Amino acid sequence: MRARSDDMLDADITFAAPPSVVALFRGALDAFRPPGAPLWKGCEKVLEHVCENRVTVCAWHHLRGIHLGRIRAHGTAPHAIIWEIGLRRGRPPLLRTLGDRYLS
Repeated sequence: MRARSDDMLDADITFAAPPSVVALFRGALDAFRPPGAPLWKGCEKVLEHVCENRVTVCAWHHLRGIHLGRIRAHGTAPHAIIWEIGLRRGRPPLLRTLGDRYLS
């Protein structure tokens, strides 16, 4: 990725990983960048999102829970995140928490 602007220095970001991880990272960059924006803008948006979010979820639960629509997390990190676990179409989640407190 190369960022160019009169106000910025040129920079290269190198990311080395197994092909499946590189594809996942590239997909995230593409998903976060505005239509027609350069790839570096996607990287900037991903970093902004991660820095605001500041919640760690292991890869297994992230991919199989959040990406498959079984878990949803929203709110403000670190103490005001609502976790909804066991999402089912047309029905309430099996469990809702705000931090470590159960919600009805």
